[in-house]
Amino acid sequence: MSDNPLLNKLSKDQFNASVKFYEADSQLSHENRVSLESHLKGTLLKIGLVSYTVATLGFSGPSIYKRFYLGGPTKLIHRPFLSFLTGVSSLIMGNELAGRYYYQRKSEELKSQTLEYDAWNAMERHQLSLFYLYYLKTSQDESYKVKDPRSFRSNDLHQVHYNPPKKQPNPKPMFGESEAPAMGSEGSESIGSETLDPQSNGAFGTSDSELSTWERIRIANGYGKN
Repeated sequence: MSDNPLLNKLSKDQFNASVKFYEADSQLSHENRVSLESHLKGTLLKIGLVSYTVATLGFSGPSIYKRFYLGGPTKLIHRPFLSFLTGVSSLIMGNELAGRYYYQRKSEELKSQTLEYDAWNAMERHQLSLFYLYYLKTSQDESYKVKDPRSFRSNDLHQVHYNPPKKQPNPKPMFGESEAPAMGSEGSESIGSETLDPQSNGAFGTSDSELSTWERIRIANGYGKN
């Protein structure tokens, strides 16, 4: 028995399809991945728009028929259960027809771009949303690219993929906020053009060592002690 667990989990056609996709995907550059992510996003938006428009018309069909063809008073939604069934059926049918049309249309548009054309035609048409997420991720970080299914081994099932988070730069103070006071020589704090020494006496005969930082800032700016 082969050590490749995919051969036991996938049918022969599914395994061959995964190999075909890997071979096409491994040839793509970063620019190709960004382009495919954009193509998939636009195609999914068009499919969704057509599907929900058709579903809305299907849901409204019984009510429209009752109001304009049979005449007479009618409720806002005529036969709600029937309207629900026609709406769901229209959604499924619209998604299937629109998906088939826009998938083939994009395939024709990509014929002049061999690498993207091969990758596009290696995708399963009914799983375009998953491929969109895949190219969205790999266009940002190529370490998430799929591996060769033929080299997959049992220990790969338990492999953990971890990328440590990137260090974020120190956020700049928001408008109206002052930066933290800079430290002067010998532990004194510089605030504006003045320096407050914790050992010196502050305003009103009070030692600055007994004041909070906020009170010392107020004193340095002429507001006095609370």
